[in-house]
Amino acid sequence: MAPQLILFAALLLLVFWATYTYRQLLALHRRIDALWRDIGHLLQRRLRLVPALEAAAQQYASPEASVLAALTKAQSAAATAATVSQQVSAHNALSSALSALLAGARATGHLEQAPGFTPLHQELVAVDTRLARLRRSYNDEVMAFNTMLQSFPANMVASMGHFSRRPYFEMDSGAASTP
Repeated sequence: MAPQLILFAALLLLVFWATYTYRQLLALHRRIDALWRDIGHLLQRRLRLVPALEAAAQQYASPEASVLAALTKAQSAAATAATVSQQVSAHNALSSALSALLAGARATGHLEQAPGFTPLHQELVAVDTRLARLRRSYNDEVMAFNTMLQSFPANMVASMGHFSRRPYFEMDSGAASTP
């Protein structure tokens, strides 16, 4: 009778541990999804600022056609990107194109005098600052989740729950800062 009781207790302990581990994985997965939704909203807000900044730059400075073409292409790619990897790469390209546009327009010295430019630029900086904070939080959660997926014995529960690695949200070094 005692060996059966010990076996039952061990099995019960295993079930409780598996349930606890699954709930931890699920909680991390949901936090990552929530953070990505917040990041997505900020990326969309940022994307909506670009046409106004582009118009101000075109009106008060004459940006090169190649810079405008790169910006248009990057906007289009960012608007249609579906996966996290595609969105990250599209928004990196958008950041680079936007930096080139603003740097070229600032070289003339007239851009800061454009009506509405300063509030648009300040909003872009605020969005980029919030985006950087969320990116750090997102990457921290992804690291915890991916580490748990690779750790024994949690990886057995993860494979039964069909959890898979999540990608990091990494900005290019040149795209990480707003001009």
